Amino acid sequence: MKRTIFILLLSMSVASYGQKTESGKNRSEIKLNLFSAALGAIDFEFERSLSKRSSVGLSFFSNLKSPEESGSHNNQNSIAAFYRFYLGKKYASGFFLEGFGMYNTVENFVATSFIPPSTVRRGYRTIHDFGIGGGIGYKWVSKKGLVLQTNLSLGKNLFDPKIGESIIGRAGIQIGYSF
Repeated sequence: MKRTIFILLLSMSVASYGQKTESGKNRSEIKLNLFSAALGAIDFEFERSLSKRSSVGLSFFSNLKSPEESGSHNNQNSIAAFYRFYLGKKYASGFFLEGFGMYNTVENFVATSFIPPSTVRRGYRTIHDFGIGGGIGYKWVSKKGLVLQTNLSLGKNLFDPKIGESIIGRAGIQIGYSF
């Protein structure tokens, strides 16, 4: 996990070199998802504008609560890469359509009974999967670089849909900074 965070931060610092376009617009953004933070998870994303109408980015999500604390039988971590197409009039802002690919891991609680019934093995099984999906959202960028964004995306895991979660999603209310 620490290695993943380090690689993500390193890629963000390399990608932010050469920050402005020819027209003087900021090209890089970093955002924190307030919706996920309120639910006990950390979710942040880095976005890089390619043009007035498109951008690419990475999103990192980690549930900070253990399965016992969250009251569910799974704990999820994910890294998603996305492409956004903007329909607004301003540079890389307004209403957007999104396509994403997400690598995710889920820890599921497993209880197996053996004969005699008094023998029960319990534990967690980690499932790794990759999913694709799409979504919509809206982004507002101020002149000073403040970014407010809301989005909702849904997708489907491709490899192991019968175990764990087959439907994946990304939702949020993000606040961030454009640089």
